[in-house]
Amino acid sequence: MSFYEEIILKILENGPLPRASLIKLLCPKIMSQKKLQKTLNKLEDENKIVCIPRRSGKNKKWLSWYALQKHKHLLSFEERIVVETIKELRNMLLRFPTIDEIACKLGITPEDAIKLAYKYAPETGWHPPSPEEISNSAKKLKEILKIAAYLKHNPNSQYVKSKNPEMVKYAKLFLIKYPKLIPKVENFFQTYRFKQKK
Repeated sequence: MSFYEEIILKILENGPLPRASLIKLLCPKIMSQKKLQKTLNKLEDENKIVCIPRRSGKNKKWLSWYALQKHKHLLSFEERIVVETIKELRNMLLRFPTIDEIACKLGITPEDAIKLAYKYAPETGWHPPSPEEISNSAKKLKEILKIAAYLKHNPNSQYVKSKNPEMVKYAKLFLIKYPKLIPKVENFFQTYRFKQKK
């Protein structure tokens, strides 16, 4: 990889940029505009970056935006929202979301949700979850939330120590990322503790 390619890839690591911004950052101090375009074309041919035309400003002038493959979804508002929603739901549910779950989260109809889910499936890996996947993830999620409640109220309990380290790791993640889910389990925890005292 050439010096010029490395510089462009390093700059784009922070997110997509229009060609005009790349010119300001690199030309003429590091390379000429001609060299910049030649390097951008080469990186695009090698699938290391993507170039997406976007309209901007009052005159709706077309601009070339460049991004790393992993950031290309950031160039499309619709794609960004759908991809991020599916990823978030997958992390929260421990499986791919159903069409109804996607529709509810995005506030759209199931008919629109199914089109978007399949449209961006190459980006997300999405597929409709089977009844078995839904059942298994529900059991796992219930256990993880229960562990999270114990971690919050009694982290040194024997219950937590007896659990699989991977499940405890997930529970800690849920405590950080989805703390609003934990109070639902706290009710169970308090009930359980009350019954134990009796």
